[in-house]
Amino acid sequence: MPRSLLPVGDFVAVLHPGGSASRAAAVLVPGCDGVGSHIDDAARRLAEAGVIAIVFDYPRRHSLDPSCRSLDLAVLRRDLVAVVGVTLREVNAMPDRLHLIGWGEGGSAVMAVLADVAPRIRSAAAFYPDCARLERWQVPVPVLLLLGDADRVAPPEICARLAEAAAGGEKVLAIRYGGAGHGFDAPTELATSPAAFWRSPHAVPRAAFAPHVRDAAWADLRAFLDLPQDGPGL
Repeated sequence: MPRSLLPVGDFVAVLHPGGSASRAAAVLVPGCDGVGSHIDDAARRLAEAGVIAIVFDYPRRHSLDPSCRSLDLAVLRRDLVAVVGVTLREVNAMPDRLHLIGWGEGGSAVMAVLADVAPRIRSAAAFYPDCARLERWQVPVPVLLLLGDADRVAPPEICARLAEAAAGGEKVLAIRYGGAGHGFDAPTELATSPAAFWRSPHAVPRAAFAPHVRDAAWADLRAFLDLPQDGPGL
């Protein structure tokens, strides 16, 4: 069984599979709603597969509200570069087996920072990122986008257009889940937070959680990361 989340610094926590060997690692970057049960679940799943899960709670670090109105993407990019450096130095992560995974605005940050951390990471994945925050992408490593086809908060069409125009865009695999809205893997947090939908020009259903989509997305993420169904991987 993995060890419980242990604080590393004020706003970073680690869920470790156990043992002293160097392992693959993943930095998890939540959306502005913060570290909810879906982030905890992802960290647990990764640790059970033998991956060190590093959760960066930037919403708490910067005192953000769920609307993300005060989010400075440039500051978050700088923070992520630092977290990647700390991970490789302090957590006994394999230098060629580090991945970034983001949700919502955290997914936007992951996409924005790729060019800055590319020599030190193997791949990146983003759940329903807000691609409208990004002017362009550079895609130096393989990227998986997990998008809700009915997402009116972070429309998948924007991500698709950026991927087509990106330098290295052929490395992007975008999966759109039919009928899925924003926060399809978050059972409580996004479903009850009206502030999470402040950018939508239309009425948006507040209960976007879809367990079957969450499970499908997790299976796709496992395949992308080359994780086995059971035991250590990557």
